[in-house]
Amino acid sequence: MEKRALWILILTSVVVAGCVDPQGVIGRANSDYFPLTLTSSWRYISENGGDTVALAVADYYEVGNDTVFVLDFIGDIWELLLQNGDILRHYRYNIYPSGDEVTLEDNYGSFIEFPFVDGNSWRYFYADTVEFRGVDYSYRHVVTGRCELISDFDVPYGDFEDVYRVTIADSVVTDTISAASTELYFARDTGPIAIRYNGELYKLVDYTNGE
Repeated sequence: MEKRALWILILTSVVVAGCVDPQGVIGRANSDYFPLTLTSSWRYISENGGDTVALAVADYYEVGNDTVFVLDFIGDIWELLLQNGDILRHYRYNIYPSGDEVTLEDNYGSFIEFPFVDGNSWRYFYADTVEFRGVDYSYRHVVTGRCELISDFDVPYGDFEDVYRVTIADSVVTDTISAASTELYFARDTGPIAIRYNGELYKLVDYTNGE
């Protein structure tokens, strides 16, 4: 009877251990590869030389029980929401017919998905038609992301292993088409150690984790 009770105890322990909330693992992957705090900042220099530029948490606000970190990179504002282990971005698109502001999109959608797995991809799609003063304005927004393990990667800040390159393609279709692609290179415990933005590669020279 004692042996049977012992086996039940062991099996129960195994089942409980196997049912641990996976969000804990995903959360650690999130914080490991993109450690966001209210004072996090990364400083880069272009491969072509020149002045340094920063990716820094400039502000934050709350949405329900979640925190949105407002980051500034060369004047491009990223409003990033940490939710269920992933990072969503606040996508907002306005037009100004006759000087009036018309919002075609105001939504949170996929930006980066964790945990990083070589070859993983994700997609965000939003479409709407907004009527304003008798005129229909059609809008379509597509964001795709892809994660690739590129192993070793060197920047002025240091040499890193197990680096993941995340390529994000963003396209907006209204009466015109605009498209952009950004590459972010992530290293564990540091975050984005390089960013390819508008065709230029910026490499990390300094990192502050806010602690």
